[in-house]
Amino acid sequence: MLGLLENENKCVIEHFIPQNDGSKKLVEEEKDADNRKKDSLCSFLTPEGKKIMVFKDNICDRNVEVIVNAANSKLHHEGGVSKAIAEAAGDVMKDECDRYIIDRGPILEGQVVVTSAGKLPFKKVIHAVGPYWGKKAAQEKLMGKNSKRGKAS
Repeated sequence: MLGLLENENKCVIEHFIPQNDGSKKLVEEEKDADNRKKDSLCSFLTPEGKKIMVFKDNICDRNVEVIVNAANSKLHHEGGVSKAIAEAAGDVMKDECDRYIIDRGPILEGQVVVTSAGKLPFKKVIHAVGPYWGKKAAQEKLMGKNSKRGKAS
């Protein structure tokens, strides 16, 4: 569901869990959350009590520990958000991706690879390989068909 929200709104979803320990830090976190909420497109609370906030923003500017990058099977950051992340991260992250592919080969759909974030302020970047939908598959999906069943793309 979160991925659908991100795609429909062309945004980043940041997962925010407030910690209620009564400390001054909590007050500062709440103020920070209020500032972030002003920029969010929407927010909602999950049944588990987790607050989800939807942003339209530059993923490279978010104040988070890790980000998730939609990657291709060879970890080539050729376009879109993936390219922007790779350019901002610099050669360290690109070299780690290249080394992974050389050592282990391409990544399969549904698999992830974790690298450092290079020059970015995050601890890690999670590269997740999702399914490839060609133009025909996208059109069939809009018509209610699921062309991925039993077929390789």
